[in-house]
Amino acid sequence: MKIWWTVCQFFGVLFWTSESRGESCRSSGTVFSEALTVQKEETCHKITHRASNSFPDELRLWINDMESSAIDPLGIKDMPSDDPLSTSCFSEDDVEAIFAKSGDNKTSKLEMKPLTNLQDLHGAGRIVFKNGTRLESSYFQSGWVRNGFPAMMYSTDKTTFFLGNMVRGGCFHGLVRGFNVNTGFVSLILSFDNGTPNGPMWNVQRSKIDNYLVGLLYQGEAKFSAQTPPLDFTGKRISFVYPDFNTTIQGSFKKGVMLLTQEVIMKGLSTTKTGLKVLQTSEPFGVPYKRDVSTGTFLSSDPLLRDPFESKMVTVGTSSIPNAGDGVFTLQDIPKGTVIAYFNGIRLKEKHIFNPMRIFTKKSVYLVEIGEYDDFLDIPAQYSNWTTYQATAGHKVNHGKKDNCKYSECQHPRFGTVLCLAVNKDVKAGSELFTLYNVSFDKQGMKSLLKTALSIGHLVSGKDKKTFVKGVKPYLHMASKWAELIKIDDLVQFEI
Repeated sequence: MKIWWTVCQFFGVLFWTSESRGESCRSSGTVFSEALTVQKEETCHKITHRASNSFPDELRLWINDMESSAIDPLGIKDMPSDDPLSTSCFSEDDVEAIFAKSGDNKTSKLEMKPLTNLQDLHGAGRIVFKNGTRLESSYFQSGWVRNGFPAMMYSTDKTTFFLGNMVRGGCFHGLVRGFNVNTGFVSLILSFDNGTPNGPMWNVQRSKIDNYLVGLLYQGEAKFSAQTPPLDFTGKRISFVYPDFNTTIQGSFKKGVMLLTQEVIMKGLSTTKTGLKVLQTSEPFGVPYKRDVSTGTFLSSDPLLRDPFESKMVTVGTSSIPNAGDGVFTLQDIPKGTVIAYFNGIRLKEKHIFNPMRIFTKKSVYLVEIGEYDDFLDIPAQYSNWTTYQATAGHKVNHGKKDNCKYSECQHPRFGTVLCLAVNKDVKAGSELFTLYNVSFDKQGMKSLLKTALSIGHLVSGKDKKTFVKGVKPYLHMASKWAELIKIDDLVQFEI
């Protein structure tokens, strides 16, 4: 099996797709054609933290640089053989279709002219392969990307495109980056040696919808064998770096999922000749963190074990709102767009929450919607006190009109799919966090309730159906508008 073909298959199963909406500066479905003509592009979704000469800041700046789609041709001295037959990562038998591109990228007046023979492809063009991937470049020469020049390759599932320099034979060589097709944010950074992944690799993880940085997954000693796929972050010394680019846990992961880790100290960063960062850490120490995903009845196996990152960012104390109980306060200055805490809970479906006859089957001050419309997280009553549950603090944030943070769905190494809490403005140390609560309203349940009430009311009233409906029609209109007119502040005050 050819090297490039095998790598494409691994690329195709590595990533999940994130939607782009709201604060992201990328546009959905962006294709970085400009990158293939070696042009510089800036991204406005930068990670901004306090500036200092430290390893965390060095890593932060490097990730920001990796977000750019710019790429420079490799120096000839660093290139393998110029003979495409010396190492070939695909052949003409793998090709489904060939297109030559003509027109102006800036005016979007582009034409794709079909070609019959691979050797007729010169300049800008596209090669579509039988497995669904495609290769694009502005530097084709007789069907091959010119030695050391940029190319872009799409994964088999169309969720990721990979940008890097190629050598003759269609093989990536040097630094290669994977970008999410929908958001345009970098998701994978690694190095290739003449078509073969070589050395460390990084996976940049972001929250769904809002694209807040959640963390970095790092594999330092990648081993490529037939038994273990090389690009799935499986091993015993995989690291997860939190959004402060400092707090790090390290240990066993399987296909990117944490099994068992301990905290490590970031000791240094070095840089390979291809520009890839290599992480150096201390030996693992302290309490173990194991995968601890909740269910509909189980919250956590260790409810008092705090997250090592969250414990540095926030604390729980008495809220500044009278009679509100607990509140969440920052422990350091935090820049806008930073994830600082998490909301974990038991996992419920809509049928567990709503009942057509009672509107709400379950009543909880911590109930929050996540993911699809019928998925919810909740904190059981026995864990509502901070003395009984401290694993995450996101549920303790109070509602406030002058909000300074918001929830966003994300993946947590220990708890799985949860809500991340990110600040939506710069926040000073010691500030209380507030967010805008949203009301989950069971529309179908309300319809069923109104229908039942009409039937019973009609029977009790003794009036004919037409007369009864005419009398209650104004009240039905009022009920249908209730969800749109209700103020969350009134609900919160009523609850208290």
